[in-house]
Parts: sequence; C-alpha cells; structure tokens
Amino acid sequence: TDVDFCQVFQSTCRHSRQKWFEVASFPIFNVGGLGSLEELGITLCNMKLSILEQVPVILFDTESRKGYWNGIDQQIHDMIHHGRAPAWIQDNIVITDDPQGVIDAYRTRLQLF
Repeated sequence: TDVDFCQVFQSTCRHSRQKWFEVASFPIFNVGGLGSLEELGITLCNMKLSILEQVPVILFDTESRKGYWNGIDQQIHDMIHHGRAPAWIQDNIVITDDPQGVIDAYRTRLQLF
C-alpha cells in the first residue's frame, strides 16, 4: 500500500541522512520542520557524548523573516542556565542568514586567517 511504501521510504531516507551526518565535518541546518529539529538534537547529543567532535553547528536562516532559530537558541540557553546542558554547546551554535558568517565560523574554528 501507499502507507507501507511511505514508511519504508522515510526509514531508508532517515538512515541515509544519519550516514551523511556521521561523515560531515561541520553540520549546517537550514530552516525546516521536526526532522531538522530531530537531527539538531541528535547532533548536539552526539557532541555531548563525544561521539562527534565539538564543532560549530550552523543554524542557517534562509527565511525572509529573521529569527527562525531564536526559540531554539533561547531553549539551549535555558538548559545551560539550569545545568541541563554544558556551556560549551552555546559557544558552538552559530545562527546566521549570511553565507559569509558560515565561512567566518569555520575559519575561526580551524584557526585560519
């Protein structure tokens, strides 16, 4: 049925996306839905557990309305404030709508000119 196909497709795509996240050096999250939120959570948890290296996590805002990621940023800040997340996570979050901001974050992390 269509439902069975959809479930198999989603399951296969999810595993494929996870594989790319394992290979990626610097994750960039675009404006998205619950799937993007899930991937962001998995990435941050994997960094906390030292499964992934602590690298800049780019939250890229491509929407014309600014502030798409502000709620997530505030939530992470609150978790840190209440001792439920390590402070270094906030230092690794980069929210930008400017491609140059992504490059600058990478240069800073890699200590390039």
